[in-house]
Amino acid sequence: MSSSRYQHVQIILALTSLASLTSLIFILAPSPDPKYSFFLGYSATRILLAFPVFVTLTISLLFLHFSKGKAVRLAFVRNLILEIFSPSWRYIAILVFISILGILTVDFLGTLLVETHKSGNTTLMVRLVPFFAWLTAVSILSFLAVLRLGRPQIKSIYNSIAHWPTIIWLCAALFINYIFFFLIPVFLNADGVMFFPRYIPALSPIGYDLYQYLDYSASRLIQNVYTGNYLPFALIFFYPLIWIDFHLAFRILTIINLFGFFLLAYLLPSRMQSHQQLNENLYIILILFVVGILSYGFQFEVERGQFNIIAMTLSLASIYYFNSQPPKLGLSYLLLTLAIQLKLWPGIFAIMLFDPVVSWKTSVKRIGTLLAINLSLLFILGHQTFFSFLDALIETSEKYNGYLNHSIQSSIATYMSEFGWSTKLASQITYFLFGIVAICLIFIFFRTMRIKSRKGYINLLCAAAIAACLVPAISNDYKLTILAGPMALYFVSTTSQPKFNKLGGKLLVFFAGVLYTLTLFPPNNKPLLLQNNMAVLLSLLILIVLDSAIIGRRD
Repeated sequence: MSSSRYQHVQIILALTSLASLTSLIFILAPSPDPKYSFFLGYSATRILLAFPVFVTLTISLLFLHFSKGKAVRLAFVRNLILEIFSPSWRYIAILVFISILGILTVDFLGTLLVETHKSGNTTLMVRLVPFFAWLTAVSILSFLAVLRLGRPQIKSIYNSIAHWPTIIWLCAALFINYIFFFLIPVFLNADGVMFFPRYIPALSPIGYDLYQYLDYSASRLIQNVYTGNYLPFALIFFYPLIWIDFHLAFRILTIINLFGFFLLAYLLPSRMQSHQQLNENLYIILILFVVGILSYGFQFEVERGQFNIIAMTLSLASIYYFNSQPPKLGLSYLLLTLAIQLKLWPGIFAIMLFDPVVSWKTSVKRIGTLLAINLSLLFILGHQTFFSFLDALIETSEKYNGYLNHSIQSSIATYMSEFGWSTKLASQITYFLFGIVAICLIFIFFRTMRIKSRKGYINLLCAAAIAACLVPAISNDYKLTILAGPMALYFVSTTSQPKFNKLGGKLLVFFAGVLYTLTLFPPNNKPLLLQNNMAVLLSLLILIVLDSAIIGRRD
């Protein structure tokens, strides 16, 4: 490429970046006038506005980063300064004018949008199209500038990006969600005041679910009266805690949850790696452990006195011992049985105990034995307690609807009341989504059994964990903590796959990171459609299906 052509590309990229920066400042800045709060107050709107801007800035920064040599980079800055103060100032004057025009357009349309929203006339929302077209044009201009670099330079940039390690893509996903679902709503909101709501609906006393558990346990085991909707074995499991002070019992459970999360999100995923893999991927596991223990879901779990972390840790430990060398089948089945008797949803992890090495008949016998043991334990307090448990389970499954319950059944019921859907339509959508989850699980299962890949096995684990969140009628957001261990294994597993050294594979990892880290933030900081995590979890499940479709036999 000639020197003049190279300089021309630099100038175009620099000027479009300047225009985009001007727009970005407007998008991120809070509005001093409350009447703009409808336009600027929602993260989804900001994301749509900022996307072309980020595309432009990213292209420009990549161009600067991949410029060969320090001298070329200095020349980039020098040419920009010379261009600003040279007779060709008209270029930058035109682009600044376009930026100001775009800002004024959004300013006007934002006011218009608020007024039309109040009056109920939504037809004027289409007037935002010119602004989006303007931002897109800026991005296209940058893209065309990059095309002028020529194919060798573009291929070099492509290969460099494709070989960025997984941890960079994961951190980028986390950082984007941090900006849009914490930094902007809390500090850069339209009201100009720090917004830090009570994002967990705390109850009194703290550990309310544990308080209920202990009350129901004492009622059944001392007074012989079954109340609630809890598993019979779980009432026995918590029986020793009824004899000590409740606040001490809550502290004990909190310590157990902290230790359990350490096992779930850090120790067990680390032990499942070879020594070489652990040296390469320890930072991925460590980052996910740290952000997980600070997440909204973990805080919710501790506040309620729940024990989903305990159940998931037992399940993952069961899978770990099942795949150890030599396999410890007895210990594996015992741990999974304990998990199922504490919470019913770990039963889905029975599919992880299918061994592709042995015959299907042997695996079916093992699963059948496990199923028989767990069914018999449901009668541990007698058949009357079992049938009372079933009646209570059916009755309460229809009561706990809301944005904090991300199960398919509850989410659709919530949307039905929010958007005025008919009961028939809501029922059809519910069954359709259940079918999608079932198809995804079946596809990943048979794909894993066919290719016998460790990556496919981890994908199946992640899909089962997501299904455990979506299928039960009651899946409040504190249950999101169970994804920590499986997702840590998922991101680590992508580092050893050849197909993930291509840009398409890295983008799949990036979007999976965006979806997973999105569940770590409280609903108050999200737009309405993202406050419930069902859509996010379904999208993550579909991404894992795509992942399973592209992996090969190579482990």
